[in-house]
Amino acid sequence: MAGLDETPLPMAAARHDGLASCRLCASGDAAADHDWCPAVGGLVCEACCRRALVGDDSRLYAISAARAEGTETAEDLAAACMGCARGRRWFEEQLRLRRPEGGEPC
Repeated sequence: MAGLDETPLPMAAARHDGLASCRLCASGDAAADHDWCPAVGGLVCEACCRRALVGDDSRLYAISAARAEGTETAEDLAAACMGCARGRRWFEEQLRLRRPEGGEPC
């Protein structure tokens, strides 16, 4: 018992708290609506997804680093994001906003 004060305590690995965090910005905000992104290969919050889809250079770089496949182009990102439900909804929203009111274009 006398030597217990001199023996270092073993360090246990930190336990994961189960909280989702964004792969791009590391946000752990529970209200961020994290979703799986095939372009990144991880969870991405809605804010980072939208910034990446509009071509935010820092997000494109983060996606490239996350995929480790070299430089991504906007076309590559768009193609990968079409595999994501959130990405498809964003592209559909953009098309809907571009349609003229009152029906389909000629």
